Amino acid sequence: MFKKLSLTSILSCCVLALGAQTFTVDGIAYNVTSTTSHEVEVGSNASITTDSVTIPSTVTNGGTSYTVTGVAARAFLYNKNITYVNLPSTVKTIGNFAFYVCENLSTINFPENLESIGRYAFGWSGITSATIPAKIKNLTEYAFINCDKMTKLTFEEGVQSIGQWAFAQCYSLDSIQLPRSLTSVEPYLFFLCSGLKSTGVIHKELKHIGANMFIACSSLTDVQLEEGLTTLGEDMFCSCSALTHINLPSTLDSIGAWALAQSGLISVVVPANVKYLGEACFNRDMALTSVTLPEGLEVIDDWCFSQCTALSNVKLPSTLKKIGDYAFNQNTNVTSITLPAGLDSLGFQSFAWAGITSMDFPVNVKEIPSECLLGSSVTSVNIPEGITKLGEGIVGSCKKLTSLTVPSTVTEIEGNLAYNSTVPSINCKSSAFVMEDNNQTMYTTGKTRLIGTLKKTGTFTIPSTVTSLAKRAFSYTNYSQLDVPEGVKSIDDYAFSVMSNLSKLTLPSTLTQVGKYFILSCSSLTSVSLPDGITDLPDHAVFSNSNLESVKLPANLETIGEAAFSYCPKIKSIDFPAKVKSIGKEAFASSTALTSVTSESTTPPALFQASYEKTCNVFPSSVYTSATLYVPKGTTSDYAAATGWKQFTTVQELEETGVDETLVTDDGWKIAGGNLNFSQSGMHYEIYTVAGAQVATGTSYAGTSVKLPQGFSVVKVGDKAVKAMGK
Repeated sequence: MFKKLSLTSILSCCVLALGAQTFTVDGIAYNVTSTTSHEVEVGSNASITTDSVTIPSTVTNGGTSYTVTGVAARAFLYNKNITYVNLPSTVKTIGNFAFYVCENLSTINFPENLESIGRYAFGWSGITSATIPAKIKNLTEYAFINCDKMTKLTFEEGVQSIGQWAFAQCYSLDSIQLPRSLTSVEPYLFFLCSGLKSTGVIHKELKHIGANMFIACSSLTDVQLEEGLTTLGEDMFCSCSALTHINLPSTLDSIGAWALAQSGLISVVVPANVKYLGEACFNRDMALTSVTLPEGLEVIDDWCFSQCTALSNVKLPSTLKKIGDYAFNQNTNVTSITLPAGLDSLGFQSFAWAGITSMDFPVNVKEIPSECLLGSSVTSVNIPEGITKLGEGIVGSCKKLTSLTVPSTVTEIEGNLAYNSTVPSINCKSSAFVMEDNNQTMYTTGKTRLIGTLKKTGTFTIPSTVTSLAKRAFSYTNYSQLDVPEGVKSIDDYAFSVMSNLSKLTLPSTLTQVGKYFILSCSSLTSVSLPDGITDLPDHAVFSNSNLESVKLPANLETIGEAAFSYCPKIKSIDFPAKVKSIGKEAFASSTALTSVTSESTTPPALFQASYEKTCNVFPSSVYTSATLYVPKGTTSDYAAATGWKQFTTVQELEETGVDETLVTDDGWKIAGGNLNFSQSGMHYEIYTVAGAQVATGTSYAGTSVKLPQGFSVVKVGDKAVKAMGK
């Protein structure tokens, strides 16, 4: 929604020329605009108290008669008193903000000689009707924005273009009729005119249609498109929920993105000249039961018919070449569809969660994209010889499918083909892959890459020959423990996703690369140790693991991506190694249990903070006040000045001691020989692993010792913390 502009903004946009001659006649101020032709404009009258204002065509001052030809910028700005204005036929211009927020102004005439209306001239005013005269060729942007009492709008022939948002949010406007002279409109022309019921005739002369022309006109029921019109603009009738019927002219050759999305359309016939259906042009048309597609159509773009849940049967033309991402996603009533032989491109999740019961892929596509039939109702799938590449999850979560055959021509498979499905095994005819575990587990030839397994229970041993795990390799399996062997260098997206029983995951020291969501929704996993060879953690790497408490980050880690550990609410502490340079947006956004955050770098890593945000959201807002930030000795001032880090209210410096060193304090405790030794009683202490797990807490007794865990740990005694090493 547009907000009323501040007076500062208005003043910066509209500055009167200094030194202009002004005078007042009958209580109305005027500015002299021409001393040669003796012309004036209505000047600043913002404080006028009368409710009715009549402007004469001429006024006399000092013996000189002047013709009134305009209304100055800001002339009646914010005036709450005027309700009626009568302008003479001599007026040619109305300036920017002239009647801005004159909320009680209900009636004003628009003289036939009027040539221009400025930006926001009537914005947020109370006018109930407007007639745009023929001499206004180009109506300025925002001219009548949010005139929420306007019920009638008339255009005279002659208007050629209208600027953006000119009549947006005119909620009471009931109907319009655009002139045939109109050739161009800019975006959001009638945005959110929620009372608009009829567009009148939209003439063929309208060649340029800006985006969102009638978007969110929720009462619109009558649309008349003239034969000869060639295009529907982007978002033109998007979210027109009452629009149940539309006749698209036969001359139409382009339907823009989202043009008829989220409407109330019941049926539609796409004209013969249309070769391309824009992105999401019928998206979420949930009442749409029938669509007729013409021969000649070549492209159905991304999201085009997504979530058209009432659509039952669709006949695709033989000329179709491309079906985009999510094109028929969630079309639950589409039970049958035939892909034309000439189709050469299918998009990601193009038929995911659809009601189709069988699918025959044409050989011409060569590649079946990832999750093409995810969650659909297919009972049979035919992948012909000639197909060369299969994406992961092409039949993932298909609960009615009982068999799958991979043809001999397939040379590349991106990941687990049938995770979380009822497919018991895969008949693989391609020599590029080998099957084991009764045809449930797929590897590349030589077993260097584990593609995926349908085996869900018992134990699973990954062969020592494997160097990489493909996408969704173990998705939806029930293993409680997995040991990834030494030699594995990369693990792809979603490899360990939705494994609710997985409580122990061992990763090898050879691992250097992991994908997005590689550990996802493993609700039994409480700790994870990421090998030191990993230098970059991608976005959403360890995501939505509800019981994860302990995380050890790699010693060589440099970057942590957006939401890398989001929705891991139980992480108690985190230690950022010294090489970390940047931490992405919402990396630990849900980790509200954090009580200890340690950064080992002497230079504060960059924490993401958008330019428009006042605070950093890498951590939950509560963590900045409830957790203690531990930083290297001597760096407190640097962290206190750094973006994000400066939000921590409690900061302590760390002192380090090696395994052969002794740290002695004057506070009744020391670290020596891998132990925390006390010479005083009654001291509260806490010991954490660098992964964040609390290994000990209690109250000291003089002469006692607490053994430190092997390797580095964080020891806190009273208000002092150190990083120590145990034997």
